[in-house]
Amino acid sequence: MKTNTLALSLTLAASLLVACGGGGDARSPDRPSPGLDPSSLRIDFPNGSQLAGTGTNSIQARMLALQTDGVENNLGPELNVTAGTQWTLGGSIGSPAIAKLADAVRDAGQLRDVLDIISTVRLASTDTLKNLTITGKYPLKGTTYTITEPFTVVPPLVSGNKYISGQTVIAFNPSNPQAKANANYQLLQNLQGLPGVTENSTANATFCSSNSKLAFGPTVVPANGAAFAPATISNPFTESDQSQVSVTITAVSNAQGAPVPCGSEGAIEIASLVVNLIPATVSKVTVCAVANPAADACNGVSSNQNFFKTQYLSSCKGLDNSTVKVPAAQRLQLVAELTYTNPQNPNQQPVVEYQCKGPDVLAWSATPTTIFSEGPDAVDGDASLVSQSAYAALPVSDRTSVAKGTYTNDLGTTQQTVISDTLNLQLVDAEVTAIKIVRADGQTPANDTDTIFLNVFNDGIDYIAMCTFKDFDSTDTIACPATFVSWELNNTDRLSVSPKQNSNTTTVNPKDDAAAGDGSAVLRARYTDGISDVQATRTINAVDDEVVELHLYQASNANSPDEVSIDEFSCVGRTDLVGTVADGENYLRGNQRFYAFALFESGTEAMSDAFLANPKADGSPLVDVTDRERLIFSALSGYWSGNSSDSPSCVSSAAPSLPGADGIPGLDQLPGLDQLPGFDQVPGLDQIPGLPETSSTPAASFSGQTKGSLESRGLLRLSTVCVQAFIDSDNDGFTEGDIVTQEGSTVLVLPAADDDLLVFSNELCETLEPVLTLGGNFPGLEGPGIVLPLVYTISTIADPILTALATNDDGGAIPGEEIVNALITGNFSTINENFPDSPIGGLGQVTNALLGDGSPLSPVITGLDACVVDPLTTVVGTLLDALLGLNPGAFSELTGISFDDCQDVFGNFAIPTLPGGTPDLPSIPGLPTP
Repeated sequence: MKTNTLALSLTLAASLLVACGGGGDARSPDRPSPGLDPSSLRIDFPNGSQLAGTGTNSIQARMLALQTDGVENNLGPELNVTAGTQWTLGGSIGSPAIAKLADAVRDAGQLRDVLDIISTVRLASTDTLKNLTITGKYPLKGTTYTITEPFTVVPPLVSGNKYISGQTVIAFNPSNPQAKANANYQLLQNLQGLPGVTENSTANATFCSSNSKLAFGPTVVPANGAAFAPATISNPFTESDQSQVSVTITAVSNAQGAPVPCGSEGAIEIASLVVNLIPATVSKVTVCAVANPAADACNGVSSNQNFFKTQYLSSCKGLDNSTVKVPAAQRLQLVAELTYTNPQNPNQQPVVEYQCKGPDVLAWSATPTTIFSEGPDAVDGDASLVSQSAYAALPVSDRTSVAKGTYTNDLGTTQQTVISDTLNLQLVDAEVTAIKIVRADGQTPANDTDTIFLNVFNDGIDYIAMCTFKDFDSTDTIACPATFVSWELNNTDRLSVSPKQNSNTTTVNPKDDAAAGDGSAVLRARYTDGISDVQATRTINAVDDEVVELHLYQASNANSPDEVSIDEFSCVGRTDLVGTVADGENYLRGNQRFYAFALFESGTEAMSDAFLANPKADGSPLVDVTDRERLIFSALSGYWSGNSSDSPSCVSSAAPSLPGADGIPGLDQLPGLDQLPGFDQVPGLDQIPGLPETSSTPAASFSGQTKGSLESRGLLRLSTVCVQAFIDSDNDGFTEGDIVTQEGSTVLVLPAADDDLLVFSNELCETLEPVLTLGGNFPGLEGPGIVLPLVYTISTIADPILTALATNDDGGAIPGEEIVNALITGNFSTINENFPDSPIGGLGQVTNALLGDGSPLSPVITGLDACVVDPLTTVVGTLLDALLGLNPGAFSELTGISFDDCQDVFGNFAIPTLPGGTPDLPSIPGLPTP
């Protein structure tokens, strides 16, 4: 229940003014209190007027109005009269209706009262836009005011894979074994053409957990279609065991709409997410405030930390000071920065989260409430400040308030503790003295001149109107009140702006029918209320500039995340085992960040090898297009054939059917090679209950929450994925004509990465790369190298087995030693008699057969540095023992090996010279003739 304190504030102010003889302002205290101005009634769509026609999505509508005191109009804050409005839909609704109104108005936190417009039918991607209207009738003093606004239902066009969204870090007090927590998860998929909008498929899936400490209840489907899967989590920690616990949750497709039991045969996994349970409790609370957020700044418990951090963290005032100025007539959202630490382990890294709402554990209050017309809400922390006229009537002594956020640890237990923080709010004049247009992405190009490219991306730029108020420092700004901001462009031949009014944010987009050639336009933002009238401009260049090349980069070094490079190989490990590693340490990450840079036609003359090596260098013509909507990353089971290959591509078949496989000397002589079938036809796999096919669940996938972030999937995986990126120029997925990155990358997904491995001196991936890609630059063997295709070949058998072993892992022991031996020997039946053995042996046997004495490559090995021979016959087994067996001591066996030397030998090798200086090589298929 929102608390309306306006009447109380004005009554108190009036009594004080009578006693004191005035309010110290030119406005007379005898004026009537402001009331709703019916001429300002408007229908607002706070999250946009495009409804995704998925059958599960919804958008919100509100009826808002400004205030007037009979002398001045356009007074804020806006009043929300949604609940008192009669609503109807019109237009081409169809039969069955493609949209409907929710049964009742609901309280949507910072958005206040809203009415949901619900999509009821999933449209086909080939359908046309559906134009509908919503009409609101609001009665006031015997007169009914009618407002009608259009909205569109947009056919859904999916982008990328479905993913699970929800809380990934959950903290428990290790000394409170009875503690429980709740979290909600959703199965989502991004949609093209609707930035930030997702399709909710939660109701069509069953959510499963790898650990009984996290248990799912029945899926909840609210009236607005925003279904979620609720989970109850029990404290897994004891006094003697405080090791971080990781739980893999999976979404399994429901068969013909019926729930599929977890672990059932034939269950199809759609997506997975690792949730880390950490021993920690809230040790610090810091309160800050966001003014005039365009949407819910944060809603629920850790519902979307990334959204808050990217959209509102920089404008949350109070994190670095105890007093902030808040202008009258603004909306305000109180936010709690919560710092979690482990009281029994001071060396554990703290975890920081931001919350506006925490049922039962997070509460808000303010004393006194004279500066508020509404709130602060005790649960949501949202509020409205009094109008400008009410501010003028308040004595100076009543223009301050102390907002307080209180967090309760271990609620209802003997360990219950309360921790709080306060923020001093100083109410100031609502007069705006200046307005500034800033980019929502935070970029600051030279001279504040932006560039929008008229090309395949068809991407625009989002802007925010920031206001400086009378009592602010000239450098201090907050987002302007949305109601009073309007936008316009002076040239609409190539660009369009939307929305045009009543919004502190807007987007400038290229027009579908843009005029040919380059052009420029001036974006103007104007702020007009009953007191202020200010404006600002920003120049935007529209450049007709097509994409010429697309390049794939990645952040190869965890210690330098801002440095990117073209790298054909990288690794990811188990996310669950690296969550507590300190920043800056050497560790095998649970995710790998990829980027895409484009060369536009205008930059071809400036392009050079130096810029290709460093796309972020000053003057580089390469543009980071990672976040462009039509830029899609793909991860397929398999490996990259090599940037220097004749036809670089992703290879998704086992080595025998690899195009040009005969170019790998000795491969055709491996015993049992003729028994090895295609990638998805390994004998016996289809007879193992519940064993998934590797091809259906790549060992790593791109997260929908962070663009370009490749994350490992599952607890035990050993496989490779091939990464590329492309521009979906025609919004129909990857098809002929789409621009693809000239490079690709193989990512090795390893089954384990533990803090103990940090004793090794270098990042593990840097150690693995020269071994697994050895020979990739050898003349005639350009491509993925000698060993990597064999790792993938073995993984077509090993990975499904590892996946099956971890399917129902409840934290018990996994047969690490048996797995290591099986991977080296190929005898997987020693783990379980139902598991098939590899027809070509294991990784140790394969490397020996290819590179040992008597192999077709032995003359080459002999002619090279002696360091090559032993590492290639033993290093794979040693690494597997170190990784799977969590045995960092095994790395000591590698200390005498110079991988750099070996790689240099292969990379620079042309014709080996035997002792005496005479070239002497037998004829080897695929190698250059001496």
